[in-house]
Amino acid sequence: MDISLVRLTSNGNRMIPLGLACLQAYLKANGIKVKALDLKSSYYQLGPLLENPFATFISTNCIPDHQDMPVLLPLADDLLAGRSIDFTAGIYAYLLADFALRGYESPQTTIRRYQGRFKFVQECVPLISKAPIVAFSVDYISIAETVMASAIIKSENPDTIVVWGGPAVTQSSAAFKLFLLRGVCDALVIGEGEQPLLEIAKGTELNKIDGAMVRCPNNDKDTGYQPSKQLPLDELPAPDYTGIELANYCMVSSVYTSRGCSHRCLFCAEWNLFGPRFRVKSAERVVDDIKTIINRYRPGYIIFGDSLTNHSADYFENLCDLLIKQKLSVKFAGHLRADLTTATAEKAALAGFTDAWVGFESFNETHLEKMRKNVELNQNLAAIEALAGAGINILAMLVVGFGTTEEEVANYHAVLKIIETLAGKKVEINGQDEALSIQFRPSPCILVPGSLNYKQAHSEEVSSWVPLTKPTDYADEVFKIQQQLDKIPYEYKRGTPSNLIFSIIRGIQEANWNARFRETGLNVYIAQVIAEWQKKAA
Repeated sequence: MDISLVRLTSNGNRMIPLGLACLQAYLKANGIKVKALDLKSSYYQLGPLLENPFATFISTNCIPDHQDMPVLLPLADDLLAGRSIDFTAGIYAYLLADFALRGYESPQTTIRRYQGRFKFVQECVPLISKAPIVAFSVDYISIAETVMASAIIKSENPDTIVVWGGPAVTQSSAAFKLFLLRGVCDALVIGEGEQPLLEIAKGTELNKIDGAMVRCPNNDKDTGYQPSKQLPLDELPAPDYTGIELANYCMVSSVYTSRGCSHRCLFCAEWNLFGPRFRVKSAERVVDDIKTIINRYRPGYIIFGDSLTNHSADYFENLCDLLIKQKLSVKFAGHLRADLTTATAEKAALAGFTDAWVGFESFNETHLEKMRKNVELNQNLAAIEALAGAGINILAMLVVGFGTTEEEVANYHAVLKIIETLAGKKVEINGQDEALSIQFRPSPCILVPGSLNYKQAHSEEVSSWVPLTKPTDYADEVFKIQQQLDKIPYEYKRGTPSNLIFSIIRGIQEANWNARFRETGLNVYIAQVIAEWQKKAA
């Protein structure tokens, strides 16, 4: 059967849809007719909870995959029943006011966001509902749109098979079962989707497909699920971006070397997204994939979209050696760990890497140990020197709010001192002394479903949804929502006050700005592409 692969988000998501490209390639290779739809919009004014990720996770303690759940449950029921929706009245006005209180925004702003999302979904549904199978890729910023679209599709054509997959579904399957059981979707794909989607497209009964969670036959209150086998990555074809407009991403595409993560940092769930076994695609196959993508789509830049490009020092060196031999016309960016040498950094630069997105997370030894980073402070400092010396732009990623108040304050002062020191250093570029190319990017620590830290915190630091104000006219409806969400973690206790996290992030951002580091690599490339397009359009 034909299948539509859909990513639907109304906030102009900038993440390249690598997942859709991988699924499309695999299904096509197995004779399935596929249409990839990467639908997004930024035509309406977004509220701070979407416009500013810091606002999302500092001003509220909601768990990201679950924060819309109280609103989405009754919304799904109403849309399935074909009832009209008015976000300004009734139970929705009450629930959105409750949501606004948690996000420190006005109820009017929250209502406008939902109205904009709903309008966008209504415009997109005719584009995605034509295929007999519609498979949505879901992350935390596309959950509301996916629920709305799926419920509308199922209400208009119950025979359409609607499938959800992606990181949010894998991380929060216990929560998304609520939508599966009420018929908003027909299956949740847990983990990677290639083989389950192929079986669905072939017409295999849903309850006989490994990797797909479905409603149990003759029992609409329970689900069945068996994990699927993990596929050897060398057997998978190169990502296929047909139908995905790379011009929307300034001609940047993505590729991968591995699935999962080779490490187990407490705050992260990347290791848990693709199953229990970390797998690697051979460097030779990765280079073949890159060449295929270049020949088909002519990108100017390729991002390694996996969790770690240098998951193994030997592997990364081999990959760089192969890329150096190819003398390709594109540049690269990748997520790296800090345990690399100066020689490796120099080789990466020769291979075409202009950007290293390094998860330093902290410059406090106690922090690093508690996070289980398996990287020491001196390695973080050495990595900056090695990458900067090789002329590679560094995106220094930091996690704020993982530790105690005292630890966060100590790390904050350590970061400020490092920025001050680096601001005075120069690197020789084409015979000229230039400022280092580095940007410090602090992000608030959140409790991610599927992380090791989430499991530890689950018993004592998380709570289910409880309305912040006592309902009057809708007490029965609110109570029913509470009952359904009774087992779903909704909020959590932060170890560090939110206002302190916000202050630390702003302080690091300001110090970074005042240091006047150079900005090179991907950001400069994108700025140049946009400038060229604007010049042609003038």
